[in-house]
Amino acid sequence: MLAGREPGRKARSAVYWEEYAVDVFDLIKSEHRKVKELMARMSETSSRGAKLRSSGVSRLKDMLLPHMHAEEELFYPFVMNETDGRLDALEGYEEHKAARMVLEDLENTAVDDERWPANLKVLKDLIEHHVKEEEGPIFKAARPAAKGERGREMAREFKNMESEAKAGMAV
Repeated sequence: MLAGREPGRKARSAVYWEEYAVDVFDLIKSEHRKVKELMARMSETSSRGAKLRSSGVSRLKDMLLPHMHAEEELFYPFVMNETDGRLDALEGYEEHKAARMVLEDLENTAVDDERWPANLKVLKDLIEHHVKEEEGPIFKAARPAAKGERGREMAREFKNMESEAKAGMAV
């Protein structure tokens, strides 16, 4: 199954994040984990799993693009303006640019093309590197400035920005 969660388990809504007082760091980490899990499942498919590959790419795009949008519009400006993580945030922007290009290549490559697994591998490696950097030095720089209610408010804003980005993608 490529939906990004266990059978019968519902997606967590913006209300969930507000009710359980999750901060922006937990939210971003949770989304990173889901993307990594999806890419791992996609990596296990063969060219005969065209339907699974195709739906996986669509799901991956639906997960990544709104997430990157919210990071770029909310989280990275916060990091750049209120912490000493400016250079790391700038690197994050560049990694997002590269991820968008590889994601577009993956989307435009036929799922039975021998290049498809290579494109997925490059995207997977890029995302894994990005996550390691973001959850390491960037989180370390940003946590002290986003403690308590501020981190929870940022999580709510992050989810709202993702929802707006998803709505814009549907148009």
